[in-house]
Amino acid sequence: MGCPVAPMLFAMVTQLLMRLFREEEACGRLFRVNYGRQRTLMHQIFADDTGVNLTMAESQFNRLKEIIQTFEKISGASLT
Repeated sequence: MGCPVAPMLFAMVTQLLMRLFREEEACGRLFRVNYGRQRTLMHQIFADDTGVNLTMAESQFNRLKEIIQTFEKISGASLT
């Protein structure tokens, strides 16, 4: 049996990562991928998996790497 606090800690840390994504989108450095008329997607988080959907621009990939490095420094987690 795992630690009962682990899911709560994961949710708190994951909120930080989602906030970093939203801030970058608001600043125009990351863009959502459109799937149809009403559905757009940038990131999905399920259990302990995180998926990020970006356009194929190199600048977005480089910015994503910077976000992940920042998140790793702040949280102590390793995503690479």
